[in-house]
Amino acid sequence: MTEEHEFTSVFEDNKLSIYLAGAGDEAAYRAYAVNQYGDYYNLVNPMTSKMHTKLILDDPGNEMSANKRANLIVPDDKRLIESCNYVLAFMVRYTAGTCMEILFANSMYKPVIVIDPYGKFCKDLWIIYHALKVVVPRLSRTEWREFQSKDNKIPDRFMMDRNEDLENLAIDDAFAIINKRESVYVKTSDER
Repeated sequence: MTEEHEFTSVFEDNKLSIYLAGAGDEAAYRAYAVNQYGDYYNLVNPMTSKMHTKLILDDPGNEMSANKRANLIVPDDKRLIESCNYVLAFMVRYTAGTCMEILFANSMYKPVIVIDPYGKFCKDLWIIYHALKVVVPRLSRTEWREFQSKDNKIPDRFMMDRNEDLENLAIDDAFAIINKRESVYVKTSDER
């Protein structure tokens, strides 16, 4: 973003809750969201929930059976999703857990916004069907035509190592969708 924005929630004391879905190791996405938007929204990070923290303390070597781990973590994640107004799902690769979170949130009538910084999932029919919106960073018309004409081949600018700026732009775009849907006033630096 070229302009600085100040986000002012119309809910003040009653902030919207947003569940931050995504692979467990996507700490940078969650940290960026909390740093940029944590003052305006109740951002729910499942990786820091009591159950995840308890599991890490009780089973630091991952010796517990997968069934036992699933029976601890999945119900807790589902409870957190049920308690939120929105789900943001950060996807740079397929993970079964993130796809299940999207499906579950949709079944609970929670709006799901999929953050797809590299344009890998924006034509996936199951993702499109279960999401309110799939956010891909803004493409030029030429890049978009190239993307559409090559049977879902990702444009060259996305064939790279992970790009933090591109990922953050997609995260910002996702929050802009929530701001617009919820009539959150966005005050630019020029208006201050």
